[in-house]
Amino acid sequence: MLKKNIDVEFKITPIELAEQFCEMWSTEQADFFNAIGIISSTWDSDLVFQLQSIVDTGRLDANGINVMRKIGEYSVIDNVK
Repeated sequence: MLKKNIDVEFKITPIELAEQFCEMWSTEQADFFNAIGIISSTWDSDLVFQLQSIVDTGRLDANGINVMRKIGEYSVIDNVK
């Protein structure tokens, strides 16, 4: 029998990523944000510049603005370890 391994590259769409995020448990979602913090810390610029770039695209609709606003409101945590 001949066995082949095939590598396939694909790019996940923003909608697919959002669907995956929404299917995660809260612990996985926290890990997701932790990973963004780790990965973005390797950038030449701070994450806030990317967040401003997102706003500057003009592509955020009311739903996206509302999500970003809620993240900002609920991300104030006094008991961070």
